[in-house]
Amino acid sequence: MESRTDHIKLLQQNKSCIRNICIIAHVDHGKTTLSDSLLSSNGIISSKLAGKIRYLDSREDEQERGITMESSGISLFFKMVEQVVDEESQEKKLTTNEYLINLIDSPGHVDFSSEVSTASRICDGGLLLVDAVEGVCAQTHTVLRQAIEENVKPVLVLNKIDRLITDLKQTPEEAFVHLTQILEQVNAILGSFEAHDLMRENELNSELNNEPKDDEEEEREDYYFSPEKGNVIFASAIDGWAFRTNQFAKIYATKLGVDETKLNRFLWGKFFLDPKTKRIISPKGLKNRQLKPLFVQFILDNIWAVYENIYVNYDGPKIEKIIKSLGVKIPPRELKPPGSRNLLQSIMSQWLPLARAVLVTVVQKIPSPIEAQSYRLAEILNSGGDSTADRSTLVNAIQTCDTSDTAPVVAFLSKMFSVSSADLPAKAVTRSNEDTEEEEVLIGFARIYSGTIKVGQSIYILGPKYNAEDPDCDQFKTEIVVERLFLLMGKEMRDLECVPAGNIFGIMGCQTAVLKTATLSTSLICPSLAGVKMEAPPILRVALEPKDPTQMNQLLQGLELLNRADPCVEIQLEETGENVIACAGELHVERCVKDLRERFAKIEIQVSKPLVQFKETLSEFPAQSSNTANSGLPTGTVIKSNPEKTVEIKLRVIPLPALVRSCLLDISARLATIKGNDPSAQKAASAVIEELRKAMQNSIDENECPNIDINWSSLIDKIVTFGPKYIGPNMLISNLDVAVDLWVDGFAKNSDHKALEYYTSIVSGFQVATNAGPLCAEPLAGVAVILESYTINTENSDQLTYLPGQIVSMINLSIRQGFLQWSPRLMLAMYSCELQTEATHLGRVDGVLSRRRGKILSEDIKEGTPLFTLVAAIPVVESFGLVDELRKKTSGVASPQLVFSGFEVLDLDPFWVPTTEEELEDLGDKADRENLAKKYMESVRLRKGMAIEKKLVENAEKQRTIKK
Repeated sequence: MESRTDHIKLLQQNKSCIRNICIIAHVDHGKTTLSDSLLSSNGIISSKLAGKIRYLDSREDEQERGITMESSGISLFFKMVEQVVDEESQEKKLTTNEYLINLIDSPGHVDFSSEVSTASRICDGGLLLVDAVEGVCAQTHTVLRQAIEENVKPVLVLNKIDRLITDLKQTPEEAFVHLTQILEQVNAILGSFEAHDLMRENELNSELNNEPKDDEEEEREDYYFSPEKGNVIFASAIDGWAFRTNQFAKIYATKLGVDETKLNRFLWGKFFLDPKTKRIISPKGLKNRQLKPLFVQFILDNIWAVYENIYVNYDGPKIEKIIKSLGVKIPPRELKPPGSRNLLQSIMSQWLPLARAVLVTVVQKIPSPIEAQSYRLAEILNSGGDSTADRSTLVNAIQTCDTSDTAPVVAFLSKMFSVSSADLPAKAVTRSNEDTEEEEVLIGFARIYSGTIKVGQSIYILGPKYNAEDPDCDQFKTEIVVERLFLLMGKEMRDLECVPAGNIFGIMGCQTAVLKTATLSTSLICPSLAGVKMEAPPILRVALEPKDPTQMNQLLQGLELLNRADPCVEIQLEETGENVIACAGELHVERCVKDLRERFAKIEIQVSKPLVQFKETLSEFPAQSSNTANSGLPTGTVIKSNPEKTVEIKLRVIPLPALVRSCLLDISARLATIKGNDPSAQKAASAVIEELRKAMQNSIDENECPNIDINWSSLIDKIVTFGPKYIGPNMLISNLDVAVDLWVDGFAKNSDHKALEYYTSIVSGFQVATNAGPLCAEPLAGVAVILESYTINTENSDQLTYLPGQIVSMINLSIRQGFLQWSPRLMLAMYSCELQTEATHLGRVDGVLSRRRGKILSEDIKEGTPLFTLVAAIPVVESFGLVDELRKKTSGVASPQLVFSGFEVLDLDPFWVPTTEEELEDLGDKADRENLAKKYMESVRLRKGMAIEKKLVENAEKQRTIKK
């Protein structure tokens, strides 16, 4: 291994021969099996164990479940004979070049999609795997979007083609049609991304008055997958074979006497070989003849012949002919067992070796760090900042991948991962006692863009919020000394003294200075390379506590380590004192709790039932018990005074239209980034206001506004603030005679209205009320609070000291009272559930989803397969245990992917009771039918220790107990 490490160290110096790639796909589409086949080409594992050992799944639970949970990196080298043209003599020569392939295997499960983001950020290219049977799935779309957003150049691998023969029993013609459809689906996804990018570019060009470039058409052509371009690989990772069309073009070009490049253009698509003229014809030249496409005739027929004569119907004589014609060497022992998969794998892996096809494609189609860094980081490097000489030097060093000692060191640390100190290379384990031998160590997973990083070097850790132009940004930088550098080899690591630009490496020494992601640089003018975008927000929360209360410190230390090591988890300390972790899903929760118990805290931990967030909103109907009709005030109106009668407030609570509510939920994340009153903040604020205005106008045009006497079109211009936390989906509107600026400023300061003196108290009361609603203390959504009037008597100055607190309390109580004058509703957090199953299991799947109050949105059959794809919406609160139940009911066939899709209104009043004669006849006085909204509301109130109305004894009858 040491000689291998030394060899890789030499290859790291040649940046033009480095390729950084990640493998991305939907879960169970064959990523780790493909990785195993690539590792076997380097002699790291036996080719017979490829697909069985799952080398890059180093965690015990990954091996047990058979899925990848953490991104793992490994370095491979690959020798390739290439044809080059001598610049002087212009003669073609053959040269042997050696390449270093830094490979990252990423998870496909939706709970770990943040791991895909970390892998994409530090790679220049990606292998997108698609199962030839299941086709394009939910995560295929997600991971492809993540790759495109990170400017990662993808190569498509259509994997598991063997299943078209063994499972679906398709003919070569049917398989060709099926593969064509999958390729079109993937390109359709790319087309949707391109359309979005073009719209954004056109908007930007119109703002800057720029004209579109002439070479954009060529760039768009390279955007898509096409076998003739060489960016599509057809493979079976489990059987160890793969090919591109140019491999067969090379073989048949000699036989047909045609140009290899021209033949490669016609090997994919509806092109045919005329048997009489030996010319390639299009569908127009068929003249009612039944000819096979070239792809079927030249390629698929041969592959099908091997499978059918070995695996499907064993035919000894034909197998011998196949072995002879292909020129492969098969040991006699593998010819004996009929129908052996080993024989099939031996023949196919020698005829069409997977590692060679994939690695040649990687070398030819994935850019080197020199090419990739010139365009991948351009947007970050060119945004803001003065064009000083130092900055220009830094930008030039990054774009040219400068490895010289004078170049500034710039690296991006995409995540931290934990390893046991016992797994580190032995030479640096210097501990004074054996008790700390098994402690966890956090290693940074990083990519260096410029310079050469060395052990013992001082370097700055720049946080995601670091801004070199801000003089007050010292809190976001930390200076550390690089303790150790590692070559990542799966679960093993090898020590390095230095790492030049363009490489992926592990770094030790920054565990206390980095939270999730960071930028490493020797220059303080380096911009932050930003945080990692999370595809699946952590929606599932559980509270943790140690079984032994005296071990609370260990739990807190373990949570801190977990927070640094997991790119997606969020650690929260609730007002009740509970330590809560927010995760992306059930599987993510299980992994985090397991890590805490066994690695980070090493104590017994009690885990609460999942804490699911709800939101409280309003319908457009008054509450059953509302008495505002008798008072003559509009519904939702409250007039409140303090005990001393020095302040009187009149406000009105109203429900917002559904479109406006959805718009507010969508823009909440953007509101959090708008701070201050500088031009950029004002521009962003104006864009948000414009979106809200458009949503309100659409609601008015479509007649979807609640039937309330309100001038809806004027509300948006009177927004004072949003809530809760100043970014939530509720609005405080001012109807006072006070000018209102954008909410960045609040009330305009050029007014002498008394409200301005207590502006902070009014806003604080609004924030408190919207953060905890009256139903079950959950945040409000889609509610507008209109401040109608505000009067204050300041004659008695002694009472003024109490006013701020009283005003907060009055606003809070008034909003709660106004809210309850309407018929309230709960909003449920919803999962989008996608799964594939066979027709025989459809009824069971429907039954499970219906019992958990799920709604099936679509149910389509995949053409050419017996599989149905179901898309359903299911409440998060009902989803716990869904995956295990579906697997049991369908014998392991159906495995759903749950993705958080937002909040949906449950159209039931939790306070509803039967009142009309028909309702009383149907349900009786007690309304025995379960009120689902009331059930959810009371479960949350019970968890929070709030009072609930529950009769312990409904019908008590006196019973005689005297024995006669």
